[in-house]
Amino acid sequence: MWYSTAQLMAALCTASCTCAGVPAGAVRGCLPISGIMDLHHPAPPAGSLEERVNSMVLAAPEHDALLSPVCWSAGNSIAFDLTVG
Repeated sequence: MWYSTAQLMAALCTASCTCAGVPAGAVRGCLPISGIMDLHHPAPPAGSLEERVNSMVLAAPEHDALLSPVCWSAGNSIAFDLTVG
């Protein structure tokens, strides 16, 4: 799990990839994003961040899974590494 863009970029440098046994050119792109990727929380406690997202951000609480980026990778045909933590 990466905690910052700088850590992720350092890990993807050629030397780090070579040491980890990743062939040169295997990593063709990187889009580090920090944020809440899983909005699906069936019964969030009152006053929690999850409950605030349900009541203040989403049009309706039942949209939580639909609007969770973690759900958007299903069915991708391009290799994609999604790390959530």
